[in-house]
Parts: sequence; structure tokens; C-alpha cells
Amino acid sequence: GIEVSSSVELGEAVRSFAPGDVVDIVIVRDGTEQTVPVGLAARTDVPENDPAFGTTYLGVGSGSPVEFIQHSVPAAALNAVTDIVPTAWESTQGVFKALNPVNLVTHVNGSNDDLATRPVTLVGVTGLSDDVGDSEGIFGVLWLLAVLNVFVGVFNMFPLLPLDGGHALIAVYERIREGIRGGKQRYFADVERLMPFAMAVVVFLFMFMFAGLYLDISDPL
Repeated sequence: GIEVSSSVELGEAVRSFAPGDVVDIVIVRDGTEQTVPVGLAARTDVPENDPAFGTTYLGVGSGSPVEFIQHSVPAAALNAVTDIVPTAWESTQGVFKALNPVNLVTHVNGSNDDLATRPVTLVGVTGLSDDVGDSEGIFGVLWLLAVLNVFVGVFNMFPLLPLDGGHALIAVYERIREGIRGGKQRYFADVERLMPFAMAVVVFLFMFMFAGLYLDISDPL
């Protein structure tokens, strides 16, 4: 009786009931709508001191199913290029979500459980790769590594010092100023004036790293 459109809403709907309740889950399977009565359990897969221990639990996964498609070599080469675009766009959205100071604070104080906005370090990724390897095998691990490389590349090109994107932006600015002067005289920007801004970016990245490390250790994925 509760319509859900995301894994977060599904979790909230499940937790609105008590362990032991039997609820009717409406699903669509093979194009046919079905109603399945399901008994809800109490979560015991976390330590007893964890706030989630004993909460109402529905034994289903909320991830999208993985479908492997056999490609020819030319098609695989083409997809390797075309898949970068949507992956890079998702990575860009992920950067804005993860680096949002509000999300950072709410995750640390425990008031936010949305995994899509949670900061994660290599410690968390390492633990996640074990699960990916168990469920998807070597192909899943390779895909995870590919996505991580795209994410790092996208993040590194953000126009902020000391990232490479910041240096690229300064170089573009210098070339524009040279063009205004007719290209007869080389123009050098005074980068020292941007050092306070660069230090603020470094401090924030350190805060992000330690917050993600704290979450990966205290509340592993």
C-alpha cells in the first residue's frame, strides 16, 4: 500500500512496519502484476550496538540486475568509447553529491543513510570490491576499476587549484589575455593570489578524506 520509487523509500516503507508483520508486496514479474505476502524480519547482520540492529528487515536486494551481452571486437571497442560519456556524467553528479558539505555533515552525525551521497575512500571501495567480486566475478571488478578511473579523471579536471583542471583554467585564461594583446607578448597570471583559495580546497579535501575514512571504518558499506 506504499508506493516506492527508490531504495531509500523502500527502506523507509519497510521500517514503518514491525518485525514479524506480514505485508503484501506488489511486484511486476514478466510483465504481470503479482501480490506476494511477505513476513518481515528483524535485522541481525550488524553488531548489536549498531542503530540498525533489530530494525525491520525485508530480504531483498535493491540493486539493478546485471545483464552481460556478448559483443564483437569492433562493437566492444565502440562501446568502450561511447560508455565513457554517461559514466562521466554520472561521475560529475557524484562529485557534487559527495562533496556537498551538508551531505558530509549529515552522514557523519548519522542523520543521512543515502548511499548515493555518502563519501567513500579507498578503504570502502576495497570492501565493496569484495562484494562485487563475489556477485559479478572478475568482470564486475574490472568494471568497478574502469568506473573509478573515469571518476578520478573527471574529478581531477574540476577547475579548482591544486587540481589539474585549475591549472588548465589558468592556462586558458593566460591564452585569452595574450589574444587580447594581439599575441605579441606572453602573459603570466599571478598564481600566488590564488594560493589561499587553493589551500581552502586542500583543507576541504582533507576533511572529506577523514570523514569518508571514519564512515568506512565505523559503518562499512
